[in-house]
Amino acid sequence: LIVGMDIAGSFLHYAEIIKDRSVRRQRLRDSERVSAEMLDLDKPALNGEWSRHQTLDLMGFGSDFKPVVPRHLIFPYFQQGKGHLWDADGGSHKTGALTAVSAGLTRGRDVINQIECEPVRVLYLHKGEDLSEEIETVFRANGGDSSMIRYSLCPGLVFDEKGIELLGNTLADGKFGLLVVDAFFYFLLGLMKGTNDNLPALAVMQPYNAMLAALNVCAVDLRHTTKGKLDKEASELGMGSQQFRNSHRGQLVARYDPDDESENKRVIVTDEKGSLLNPRGKPFAFRRVGLEIQFIQEDVANPFVSPEMEAYQKRDRRTG
Repeated sequence: LIVGMDIAGSFLHYAEIIKDRSVRRQRLRDSERVSAEMLDLDKPALNGEWSRHQTLDLMGFGSDFKPVVPRHLIFPYFQQGKGHLWDADGGSHKTGALTAVSAGLTRGRDVINQIECEPVRVLYLHKGEDLSEEIETVFRANGGDSSMIRYSLCPGLVFDEKGIELLGNTLADGKFGLLVVDAFFYFLLGLMKGTNDNLPALAVMQPYNAMLAALNVCAVDLRHTTKGKLDKEASELGMGSQQFRNSHRGQLVARYDPDDESENKRVIVTDEKGSLLNPRGKPFAFRRVGLEIQFIQEDVANPFVSPEMEAYQKRDRRTG
């Protein structure tokens, strides 16, 4: 009986090995860049030398190399050709704030830095409770040029392959420079079992980012923050997988100022993610007065970190 069990165990172990090799061979066959010589997994290297002929595509740069200089709609927060997260507390005027930013850009005004800029056409996608007419009302109250913005209340649009192609065609035909997505997760419904999974999130973000880069369009994707946010790092505030944050070039987090005890509290926005060529920006703030969003130009401290961390972040912004 023991011998029989040993034989059966050995057979199962061998079957698993064969199955594993079969799976690996199939994966290799599915790759368009693998040569026939590489399909023989059991062929050992001779004298430590590889006998395979397929190699990686390599790149080098000569003396005529021109450094990449990022371009922005609003420096350093919104870079052209990239996607950015705007994470916000519920009720913190996230739609109003982005509408006011859009309004400024359509008339050639960077309302965060309070400087002039090139006018930008805006495409505003939304699936929330706000109607296009309501967003337009706030847009006009903040001085926007209505000829430079278009809305799409698109109940059937999701960011699958066809949806991203449709969105890209719309952005190109309309010559839009800014895309606002309110709210981002509404456009992911049905594409994955759960938004906390990294690989499905990456499958969505890769073609989305490729589309933005190809068209040189800046996207700002609104995302709700999670519960229990007071004891979490800013990088963990937004709903869903960390891959969504990793796949966006920037992350802005808007939270009520905990030190403001007035009835009309100001909202502080912190820049929580820089990149290789793009440093993090300093915190800024705004306050809603009626339908108008008033951006505060004074130096804004970050009340969500310790003084030591705030000093470190200032050095980080200076050095990039």
